Amino acid sequence: PILDAWNKSEAKSILDESLAPLADSLKLSAEGGRDPSEDSSAHFRIPQTTMTWILTKRIFLNTLRNPAVVWLRLAMYIALSILIGTVWLQIGDSAEVINDIVGVLFFIAAFMVFMSISVLPAFL
Repeated sequence: PILDAWNKSEAKSILDESLAPLADSLKLSAEGGRDPSEDSSAHFRIPQTTMTWILTKRIFLNTLRNPAVVWLRLAMYIALSILIGTVWLQIGDSAEVINDIVGVLFFIAAFMVFMSISVLPAFL
């Protein structure tokens, strides 16, 4: 009922008339998607290598602008390495300590994920 009312409304017809030139320039079909008669392969305006170079340059510039982030992450990774190294130093290699080893590996993986997410706002 509501969709039928919208399809029959004057506001929809005005909207369709105002968007018709845009739809023609984009070659959209009546269903709202790309025209199936057109080639469906994606065409980019710049090559992939250029996009990669631009993103690499942007990341490098962000790193240069925020050197404290790099040093802080380096210090945290060194501290983590020392802490985990001391845990593993005398953990042993028997079958009874497998749960301890798995727990340490989980902690390392979780720490790496949280560290990669925590630095994200510095680059945005």
